[in-house]
Amino acid sequence: MRKLLSGADWPTDYHGAIIHLVEIATDIQIHYWSTAAVASHGGHAYAAWFVFDEPIHRYRSLEADYGSVKLQNTDGQMEGFIFAEKFDGAAVRILRYFVDLNDAGELLRGLLTERQANEREISWRVIPTWDPNQIDGPPRNYARSCTWRFKSDQCGYTTGGLTTCDKDYASCTARGQTHRFNGFLQVSADLAAVYPATEDVPASEAGALEVT
Repeated sequence: MRKLLSGADWPTDYHGAIIHLVEIATDIQIHYWSTAAVASHGGHAYAAWFVFDEPIHRYRSLEADYGSVKLQNTDGQMEGFIFAEKFDGAAVRILRYFVDLNDAGELLRGLLTERQANEREISWRVIPTWDPNQIDGPPRNYARSCTWRFKSDQCGYTTGGLTTCDKDYASCTARGQTHRFNGFLQVSADLAAVYPATEDVPASEAGALEVT
């Protein structure tokens, strides 16, 4: 069940006033803006520059609509911020503030991208951080054998009497380090075609092809 920042349950039967808040962390500072002025929430004042006119949906598949952040620029002040600070790629959080409860819930968290501007508004597309299709994972070593250097801390077999290792799954198991084996037990034809395995390396080395 979704929760508010206080830990309370999300109010499903709330009929009071609602204000939407946006927090943007640039390379210089964190900006606090809202659809209507908020004197104080979480220790911060929110200025009424935020335009919230598009719904945000979550799906069980963890994919999300790409929300947007729009900020008023009628007096040109926002344009000044754009030139002085780095907004593209900045972390952003959109909140729904339940005024009568003095509490808020998070609607969307992500990164700003694809800036667009006109005389009245400046807007960005938001890439949600929970969308696995848009988040780069860490590099992964592709190898049929274990890639840890034998007797290293990562290998785990640090005090045994053996001096060599075939670096296969059976060898890790025989040395009581099954959980340390990080090779690919099953290598599909598609994977082998895209990332050909490197030549076999001596057991004492940790050679592997790094997939980025």
